[in-house]
Amino acid sequence: MHKVKILVKEMIPMRDGVKLAADIYMPEEAGKYPVMLMRNPYGVTKNHSDFALKLASQGIIYVNMDTRGTTASEGVFRYPWGAEINDGKDTLEWIEKQAWCNGNIGMHGASYPGYSQWAAAMSGSESLKAIAPDVSPTNLQDSPHYIGGAFGLAVSAQWGLSRYHQEDYPGLNLDWKALVRHLPVCEIKDKASLRNDYWDEWISHAAYDEYWKAMDLNRYFHTMKTPAFITGGWYDLYSKHTLEAFTAMRTSAASDKARKFTRCIIGPWDHAGKTGEMEFGHVTSPTLEAMREKFLTGLLREADQDPVPELPPLRYFMMGENKWRDSEIWPPAGTQIKNCYLHSDGSANSLHGDGKLDFSIPASEEEADHYIYNPRNPVPSAGGNNICEPPSGPRDQRAVEERDDVLVYSSAVLEESLTVAGY
Repeated sequence: MHKVKILVKEMIPMRDGVKLAADIYMPEEAGKYPVMLMRNPYGVTKNHSDFALKLASQGIIYVNMDTRGTTASEGVFRYPWGAEINDGKDTLEWIEKQAWCNGNIGMHGASYPGYSQWAAAMSGSESLKAIAPDVSPTNLQDSPHYIGGAFGLAVSAQWGLSRYHQEDYPGLNLDWKALVRHLPVCEIKDKASLRNDYWDEWISHAAYDEYWKAMDLNRYFHTMKTPAFITGGWYDLYSKHTLEAFTAMRTSAASDKARKFTRCIIGPWDHAGKTGEMEFGHVTSPTLEAMREKFLTGLLREADQDPVPELPPLRYFMMGENKWRDSEIWPPAGTQIKNCYLHSDGSANSLHGDGKLDFSIPASEEEADHYIYNPRNPVPSAGGNNICEPPSGPRDQRAVEERDDVLVYSSAVLEESLTVAGY
């Protein structure tokens, strides 16, 4: 075990001269060590500090960096996500040149720090030996901002408008339920008396265009040489990205190690690791935290050896059955695509209507269903794949399904078990 010293708020230069602040935890004994990096817009937290001290005492230097324009770092938080590609690359190159770095770097972190890992890894750095993105986005237009083409109003407002202005607006306490009902949506920023540019940009770029393409990391998986330990949850707003990243890394990453060593674990939890109103039994993978640490530290110490040979490529939680399953690929081998069809006599409104769901093609004479959409009386999400308010995870939908402006299609009671696994 090593005694640890901490270099507080070291200022690390980027290519444009802006300096980013980092706390560096390292053994007191001089020497060359592997390095673990966290690039984080949320400031230092106790959990990160505890992990940093643990690694440094084991001979792994820990660098905890504030991303551009946040906490102690210089620069302007021009818009979320936009600087992570260049700043990630510059940070890796700075660490590589330090006398205390032995040339092996790893990264970890959840959500935004997960994106910052993918952004750094797309540089193709030979020094970046392992990453562990958790509940992480890759295509930001798809999620969180335009999920299925619909603007993610609650998450974009609550997270995007307030999260990075705590120093500018001390004691910020806004009525988000009232704000997200304000029309037109483009005025919400002004209604909240907040200032930034990216709210207007998000609103004006509803389609996938060059603005979003510049930050879409799905275009770069073929350049990534770094193995990844990818984790997520079925009720996380980035669950689709978790599985797409796993598939892309296993099939098209730029190195044999990245393809073979990459692993994925996905459970029934939401973005914060919670399970809503459902009980799934013992859902926490007994290997998750231990395997993540073993994966990262193993590759930092021996980059050519599979650090978790006992773990299958994909371990996923099958809800309903409430058991963990293993697979080589996603969707699992043997999966068949089945089409479900909507039926009614023209009155599928609410759970008291006549909407039905089955596997038979609708007859041509079936009636169309209609509902009246009133933007001043929106249908708020009840659970599901989101963050912020309303709460996420599985939730009782009956209050929503009582509304006449909601169409409900329900199947008959299943006569035999049906396993659903896919995107």
